[in-house]
Amino acid sequence: MTKQTKEIDHANKTDKGVDNYILKSQRFPVDHALKLRLVNNFTFQQIADKYGVTRQAVHRKLKRLIKIIGEPDLNRAFAERRVELLTGVERILIQNLVDSDKLKDASLNNVAYAYKEIHNARRLEQGESTENISIHADIRAMKEMETITVPVGGVNLR
Repeated sequence: MTKQTKEIDHANKTDKGVDNYILKSQRFPVDHALKLRLVNNFTFQQIADKYGVTRQAVHRKLKRLIKIIGEPDLNRAFAERRVELLTGVERILIQNLVDSDKLKDASLNNVAYAYKEIHNARRLEQGESTENISIHADIRAMKEMETITVPVGGVNLR
């Protein structure tokens, strides 16, 4: 009995063994299978047929990833409307800041912190800064640095 035959025999005796053996031995391309499932809308059975494995094996390999990713259509919609969604969350948080019933359950500090984080995320999505930095002062300092001349005999500051 060869090593491979022994491995298959052992795999047949375990609950998930055959599927796991096949997936490992064929170097099952999880990333490609996930793309087939999410982008091309392949069923688990279609992916299984493509790679010569069982539907259950494909499902076991992909179910955790799919759970994390969620629904691709919702992800695309979220990505396209991120600023509007963050603005909506920001509005809700502001409402919570002035709602006395809500404030009983959460500290003002927690609500204010949540507002700050959402506000900054929205500003970043809109290409705005999240900090008030004096760029004017930096530009003025740079211009002053350009006017400094260094003569051969020593330093001369204008």
